[in-house]
Amino acid sequence: MRRPRGAWLLVPLLLAACGEEEPLDVGRELLPAQALRSFELVLEPEQYLLQDTAFTYGEVDQAGFMLLARDFEGVLNARGWARFDLPTAIGIKDSAGVSRTDSAATFFRGEVVLYVDTLADYDSTWSFRVALHAVAEPWDAAVADWDNRQTGVAWSTPGGTPGALISTAPVRPDSIVLPVDSATLLAWRDTTNTRRGVLLSLLDAPARIRTARPVLKVYARSAWHPDTTFMVVSQAPAARFDYRPRPALVAGEARISGLPNWRSFLHFRPDLRAAVVSCGVGCTIPLRSTSITRAELVLQPARPPAGFLPELPLQPAAYQVLASAAFPLQRSPLGTFVGSVDSTVAAARFAGGGAPLY
Repeated sequence: MRRPRGAWLLVPLLLAACGEEEPLDVGRELLPAQALRSFELVLEPEQYLLQDTAFTYGEVDQAGFMLLARDFEGVLNARGWARFDLPTAIGIKDSAGVSRTDSAATFFRGEVVLYVDTLADYDSTWSFRVALHAVAEPWDAAVADWDNRQTGVAWSTPGGTPGALISTAPVRPDSIVLPVDSATLLAWRDTTNTRRGVLLSLLDAPARIRTARPVLKVYARSAWHPDTTFMVVSQAPAARFDYRPRPALVAGEARISGLPNWRSFLHFRPDLRAAVVSCGVGCTIPLRSTSITRAELVLQPARPPAGFLPELPLQPAAYQVLASAAFPLQRSPLGTFVGSVDSTVAAARFAGGGAPLY
């Protein structure tokens, strides 16, 4: 998003004029209609801004979703990792209706399921696939990222070193189901194995997909009910993703949303009363001689750096900033809500040439 183009003001202006006075009888006009005129003003940034900048905050591992990408817009790549806790028993009822715990149940197959964010903007052809690999090297689920598998220990292959291919599945508009065989499930039950887990990636390019964190569905049979299949669902207690390239942490133009998230700070001039504005052909007047009835900040959507086109609708909002010398500007707490655009803004508006936002 480009820096604010201007502050839009609606101001009524009282026009002074000489003429014959009329009596203020009952029913007469107290103020002639032509003496009051409203008009719009657009202030350029240098007229109302002292400073503007943008900072990122937050970390990727705080996200409640997973992003996968392969050469999206020619540059963006993202991969995910997950480690699952497998059940050791299932709860059933025997033929007499008594609840029992079966710790000898046979887990014969599983599925890693990714639920697609249906609000996001994707390739409508859905002509790409997700791959599920074993992880070839020990990794720490608390710190692993694109470069490192453990603190201070790099992956042999940046983005995660893939092991054996477990399965692939096409991307669908609702969910992606990746089969897991019984031998893999058995290996995952060994909690001492530091390689345990999966690497998620896209096989086809260019593409990008946003999903909820993966879940594991495990199917089991019990000797108590040999003709019945039981399903146990486990959400991954450890699930992460990371991407490259990473944008700079500071930007000279206004930016919003993203991951890490962007906040843009605008430092306004404290007093605009002396600003002289045009009120028509051959007419100028200082703002202090007007009455401002409405003010809006005009934002012009601009295409972000390659790879970072928004995938979800946005709704920019403004807050007062409780700036203090005790905090860096980017860590300043937020105060009173000021306002927001009237409705969400479609991601396509940031592809270039979108109408201004008010």
